[in-house]
Amino acid sequence: MRGRSVDITSVIDGFIIKDASGSSQVLWEHPSAIVLNLGATPRIKNCIFLNNSNASLNFSSSSPQLFNCTFENNSYGQILNNSIPKFTNCIFKNNFNNIGNVSPYYGGALLIKNSNPIFDSCIFLKNKANDFGGAIANFNSNPIISNCKFLGNDVPHNYSTSEDGRASDIYNNNSSPIVTNTLFSDSIVRSSAGSIENVNNSNGSFTNCIFRNCRAFYYGGVCLNDSSSPLFKNCAFLDSKALGGAIIYNKNHSNSILINCIANVGSFYNDNSNPIFLNSTFANTTFNSYNNSIVTIT
Repeated sequence: MRGRSVDITSVIDGFIIKDASGSSQVLWEHPSAIVLNLGATPRIKNCIFLNNSNASLNFSSSSPQLFNCTFENNSYGQILNNSIPKFTNCIFKNNFNNIGNVSPYYGGALLIKNSNPIFDSCIFLKNKANDFGGAIANFNSNPIISNCKFLGNDVPHNYSTSEDGRASDIYNNNSSPIVTNTLFSDSIVRSSAGSIENVNNSNGSFTNCIFRNCRAFYYGGVCLNDSSSPLFKNCAFLDSKALGGAIIYNKNHSNSILINCIANVGSFYNDNSNPIFLNSTFANTTFNSYNNSIVTIT
């Protein structure tokens, strides 16, 4: 299904779209069940996207609105490019980006480039990407995420480096999402960056969020920051684990800021970084600093 320049009066309601397929080796150009471009702004409601290969959605320069839709067991996730869609009360479940010859594999549920999508009251459940971003991978994008749940997403193996993948929930590359009132739970990786990874000036914000049982085998049980300085405000870090930086691992001038946050256990690992902690309470927590790092706690 393809739409060009269709407006908001165009409505797709109550369809089940399944078993669509296509083939492409170009990362952003997978044929899809629904392709929208050239400013398309339709409304898509109460639809189910099931067992589609090569992405069930491919939006380019479009701003559709999606309500009460379910995306389940689709390969290559959903692809957004230069678009501003809004997803409300949508469920992304068991989608995956781990097949074919296109590597690395980013974004099990959503692969986002140069876009500013909005997600309100959505659930991301057990999505999987072999390299980065089990649920979402952002490139040069600034999504708004509110009232959502990320549950049990995964990055089982990184074929690019023959290591296990990173960031089971959200991978940000030069991207700064605004995340509020969102739960991240059971985000467990066998490498680093249990839930979130921020690289290349990804300076997003996380407000009123709960990170529960986020774990990494190596570094950054909840979050790994590389040349990035995100803000965490009114957040709770519960039962975080990692070899180093069970809560947050900062490196390469990553000056993260935490305000009014709490943790019941964990550690912060800082390598050539200067994080700031304001009015926060951390029980059973250690602070490790290396290579001229300066930690400010007030």
